[in-house]
Amino acid sequence: MYHAVEKLSAEQAAAAGGIGSGVSIAAAVAIDPVAWVPWLQIATLIVGFVTGLGSLALVVMKLMQQRRAMRED
Repeated sequence: MYHAVEKLSAEQAAAAGGIGSGVSIAAAVAIDPVAWVPWLQIATLIVGFVTGLGSLALVVMKLMQQRRAMRED
């Protein structure tokens, strides 16, 4: 898993996280609220926000890794 993340570019990490969180948040908002129990809608929103925060952290780490690599060259 670590090696797969290590090979991702910052753009790829941002895209993957954005897609994951966007789908989750869109599902919580777009699907008929009457069909969902409230806790399920809230849980789906939370998953979307946590995924977004995780992807943001991954992007920041990738950018830091790229800066270190540039300084070493």
